[in-house]
Amino acid sequence: TLALALGPMLPRARVAAACSATLVFVTVCALVALRGAAPAQLGAATAPAAIEKLLGSCDDQCRTAKTLFSTENWGNGYIIGTAPLCDVNCDDCGTGRKCFTADPTEQDYGKLCYNAPVNGKVCCCARTSALSAPPPPPAPVRSMRCADFCAEGGFGYGMVIGTAPLCGAECYNDCDGMCSTATDFFSDHGHSCSTGAKRC
Repeated sequence: TLALALGPMLPRARVAAACSATLVFVTVCALVALRGAAPAQLGAATAPAAIEKLLGSCDDQCRTAKTLFSTENWGNGYIIGTAPLCDVNCDDCGTGRKCFTADPTEQDYGKLCYNAPVNGKVCCCARTSALSAPPPPPAPVRSMRCADFCAEGGFGYGMVIGTAPLCGAECYNDCDGMCSTATDFFSDHGHSCSTGAKRC
């Protein structure tokens, strides 16, 4: 049909007209495709929020860690690692403490690490062994002291060490017992550090 309509035209004009018709056809197809894709994109944008609610917080995971045959209680838990570099691992939770690689979709993950999860944040639990007892109540940020966290893990009294803004406390130098990186999860954390970190 296009060829018959363009029959009397000069070759150059015929090519230009054919190109214009093709451009219109492609544009219409692209608009239809985009209109159909819009709902899918909207659904994809809302998916992370649903996943976040499903995973809960680090504290939830420690209190109700699911294994193949049971749900274990590892006490309360909190996330360590400061974006964007983060660069922490389970050793920063204290020797033997239950530890998970923190998922960026967890509710309390905070700002993303640039190279997560390879060197991302981790979730530190209070205990080194699971309890069969009912889990402790949830511990929102700043509702628990370092001393409470240590006592819950069975390690006796605990305190936050390191003075802001140049904190620089280290577990191997400044703490003889079980030691973890302290964050503002603890109510007694005090002022934030410009460099270094505080320890519990």
